[in-house]
Formats: sequence, C-alpha cells, structure tokens
Amino acid sequence: MREALSQATRVVVVEKAFAVGAGGIVGQNTRDATRGLPVEVYDVVAGLGGRPVTRASLRGLLDDVLAGRVDPQRLHFLDLDLALVQRELERSRRGKRPGPHAEHMLRDIGTVASGAYE
Repeated sequence: MREALSQATRVVVVEKAFAVGAGGIVGQNTRDATRGLPVEVYDVVAGLGGRPVTRASLRGLLDDVLAGRVDPQRLHFLDLDLALVQRELERSRRGKRPGPHAEHMLRDIGTVASGAYE
C-alpha cells in the first residue's frame, strides 16, 4: 500500500465501520502505511445504519477535500447532521425526554410522529 500511495498527495478512505477511539479501521491502516510520506489521509465513515451512500454525497465530499474544507486530522461522518446530534446530546444532559435517542432524532427531523416520550 505504501508503494501504491507514495506519489499521492491526498487519499480519501471511505468505509462503513469504525472503532470507537481509533476511528476508521482502514483509514488508520492507510495512515500507518503512509507514515513519513507527504500524504494527507482523509478518513470518512459513510452508510452507518444502512443509510445510502449517494454519488452526490461523495462528490460533495471530494469537492470539500479539494477545497480544503475537510480536516485530515479528524474522522468524518458523511451526511451526518451534527446539529441534530448536538440537540440530542444537550437533551440528554438536561434530562429531558428519556427514551430512545434515535426516535427523538427522527421526530426532530419529522420522520416519526410525536409519541409517548413528549
């Protein structure tokens, strides 16, 4: 892998799994293989929970990498609505609406009707 990527300046690794605390497994292996080379490795997790990985999302990701809007030092989640996740984390900190987090977030985006947890 090191030889194959030795002429690259940027490598985008898109994978469907990650290890908590380590990030993307293939991305980490790619980083290890290119250590000491002038290669930026962008580790992107996509398709979690069976979500589709669309061409438009991948094009947007590549555009963002090329424009310098993506930090190669951080793990990225394709199509993650960070504001939605932050609202649910804040809700948990305040002790509001106990129950399944996924259901709360789906309700926030209008996919699930209001239920017993209101």
